[in-house]
Amino acid sequence: METGNFSGGMIFLAVIYIAIFYFTFVFTIRRLHDRNHTGWLSLLMLVPLANVILMLYLIFAPGDDRSNSYGSPRPTAGWEAVLAWIYILLFVVGILAAIALPSYQSYIQRANQSQIEMQQQ
Repeated sequence: METGNFSGGMIFLAVIYIAIFYFTFVFTIRRLHDRNHTGWLSLLMLVPLANVILMLYLIFAPGDDRSNSYGSPRPTAGWEAVLAWIYILLFVVGILAAIALPSYQSYIQRANQSQIEMQQQ
């Protein structure tokens, strides 16, 4: 039974990871087009350090006001705005979980060790 839960959890995480990977590239390509750059630059997301520089550029660079090679600026659909906020929220929660879970596990381990020492006295 333990193996089934592990496999189900891994499949769930794989699906979530693939979705995040897909939407990262979709939003990156759209933002590059907004800046009048080719979508092929999104492949820099796979290069360490270059991905950080690219993301900082895409976050802080203003978009084109007028039409460019990729068309005129389009209004953001409501569902896209909601999806973007969910993406940001999942990113923040993921970072917090990556920080908090090891700390919590360390705390539990120290508490158990302390409890064992108290029982031995």
